Amino acid sequence: MRFVGDPATRIAEDYLRILRFFRFFARYGAGPADPAALAAIRGGVPGMARLSVERVWAELSGLLAAPDPCASVRLMAELGVLAAVLPEGADPARLARFVAAGAPPDPLLRLAALLTGVAAALAARLRLSTAERDRLAVLRGRAVPRPGDDDAALRRMLAEETAATLLDRTWLVGDAGPEWRALRERIAALPRPVFSAGGSRRAGSRRGAGATGRRIAARRQAVVAGGRLRRRPGRLPCRTGTRQPLRQRRRMTEARLGRFPAGRDCSRLPAAFHCLG
Repeated sequence: MRFVGDPATRIAEDYLRILRFFRFFARYGAGPADPAALAAIRGGVPGMARLSVERVWAELSGLLAAPDPCASVRLMAELGVLAAVLPEGADPARLARFVAAGAPPDPLLRLAALLTGVAAALAARLRLSTAERDRLAVLRGRAVPRPGDDDAALRRMLAEETAATLLDRTWLVGDAGPEWRALRERIAALPRPVFSAGGSRRAGSRRGAGATGRRIAARRQAVVAGGRLRRRPGRLPCRTGTRQPLRQRRRMTEARLGRFPAGRDCSRLPAAFHCLG
């Protein structure tokens, strides 16, 4: 790979060409890079400070999406380009292990593997989108599945995170060995516990600290542990959004079907219904 014409002149015209050089090298480079190009890149690193962060992230994400960006990233580190692009800290060796393990070629996932600093600081500096910022923070979360975890432990993690997030985290800490492959298969096969009680998120709050909060917390733990919630006998599910008492709706249904017994008090029914017999 080499520049067209004088490398220093081409770089001075637009310092983004430094990153573009490495993006092209990651995709199309074969053999060693042009020494004159590398010397010009080393001298042009200070000029990269003039670039907009949006353009920098566009080129960096394109580089990380290459089939194997490790050689380019390693060369960037040698020339001082990587430190200029990721001053929060980066570990090319960790990215190399990540790619060698057969992890998905996801640019944001690879960035999480490469980054050693604070993800929130990088996201703010590069002005990542809200979705990218949130996903980068989630990828570096605390709950990381391990091959020794049983199904109960995995269900507890699935209650807080999606299966896709947990799978991504296994790539950040694991490899493609049989134990990790079996773990990923278990995560994909386990259903995510769903807790539908309206106060589940307040179970541990001050408002839910009483008996109701304890009942909600116990029910949630039962769902996470693999149990099933059972309705009390004789109770029917209410439609979402209705404000009519359940007993009144039963009377209305009986009247509509002609099953309303004679002598029943109909005073509370709407005028459209009447007692039969």
